[in-house]
Amino acid sequence: MIGTWKLRWLWFMTTGLALAVVVGIIALVVQHTAAHQLAHYVHVRDLHIVRHVAHKLDVADHREGWRRLQQRAEDIANQLGVSLVIHPLGSSATLKVGTLSGQGGGPGRVIVPLRRGSRILGWVTLVNPPSFEPELSPVLRAIERALMVAAGSGFLLALGVSGWFGRIASKPLETLSSATRRVAEGRRDIHVPVTGVAEAQILAKNFNVMTEALAASEHREHQFVADMAHELRTPLSVLGGYLEALDEGVLVPGYSPDTVLRDQVRHLVRLVDDLQTLALADARELTLRWESIEFASWLGAFLQPFRDEAQRRGLTFHDDLPSTLPRVVCDADRIGQALHNILQNAFKYTPSGGNVTVSAQADLEAVIVQVHDTGIGVRPEELPYLFDRLYRTDPARSRDTGGAGLGLAVTKQLITLHGGQVGVNAGPGPGTTFWLKIPQHPRQSL
Repeated sequence: MIGTWKLRWLWFMTTGLALAVVVGIIALVVQHTAAHQLAHYVHVRDLHIVRHVAHKLDVADHREGWRRLQQRAEDIANQLGVSLVIHPLGSSATLKVGTLSGQGGGPGRVIVPLRRGSRILGWVTLVNPPSFEPELSPVLRAIERALMVAAGSGFLLALGVSGWFGRIASKPLETLSSATRRVAEGRRDIHVPVTGVAEAQILAKNFNVMTEALAASEHREHQFVADMAHELRTPLSVLGGYLEALDEGVLVPGYSPDTVLRDQVRHLVRLVDDLQTLALADARELTLRWESIEFASWLGAFLQPFRDEAQRRGLTFHDDLPSTLPRVVCDADRIGQALHNILQNAFKYTPSGGNVTVSAQADLEAVIVQVHDTGIGVRPEELPYLFDRLYRTDPARSRDTGGAGLGLAVTKQLITLHGGQVGVNAGPGPGTTFWLKIPQHPRQSL
């Protein structure tokens, strides 16, 4: 039931309950303290009374003798409206004077010694002390009324302040709730004002960041679908055109149809494979086959085909590999796929006569592989987006030059699954250096 209440009412009722408890505790403490102080005052008063009685009896006995003690005691008891009991020392007889008065009823009994000089003659007991209730009741009632008025006024004032604060605190949340509902309905241009208490401001800032991220993500998703449709349409159009030309017996001069068809099919297969790899990696369903490999020998063998390809492209290929590198626990095929994408980019963007260099080094936890080229380079503003899906540094480039824009995204996913990192260093001039940091013992393999 509490969950259906608005925050302001929940705050209001909670504060009211807390205030009622506090006011009740204060009232009980004040009442207890007043009663204790009054009882102490009455006890001190009764002690003074009985001492006064004992002194009078002592004076009477000293002047007139014990025979006049009872008469004197009765006079004092009647005068004060109390009952006295006198216990002579060494005697079982007691002297009772006075009667229970309608104004009596004070708490307890008070006993003091009856002395003659330094000698104790007996004991005087005040049995029925007078009560101050008739005299104090109006005063106590006035104090109680004043206390109740003050407590009630403070209670209402505190409730008013609590309601005002609850409204201030809940208003940003109500605005945020409405904005959230509109986002759920598909709006992505929602921006809430950053107002209210500190927590509400933090929540509003996070909400605005979230909506901006959602808008950017939705835009990327739409762009991804559009780019993907374009990437698929181009080879399919080529395939359809050539198949139609074959059906009609018309061949494009200078081209071998079977070669073109195979190239387009390979492009489609590569595109679908990259998409499948990304989808499985996103869903964390991509299976990695972990094994411990001698990384130096594996890397040397892996680079051999690229040496031959660099020669065909008119590039100079260098490798700066140490003779020994630590063993690495990884999926060698997936690491090879990631490194293959990096090298293919280096070959595509490096003109004939340029250089491509692969180097490797190790630290205490990982092996770092770097691929440096002397190609066209990357503009600084493009660096944050290089590993985004379907991103091309120049959208006008053809697929033969720029590719589909999935290779680097696949590389990042594969290295991330190994617990590693991938990055790029690019200066203001030509040339780019991509690096892969591959842990020797990734957590995923444990």
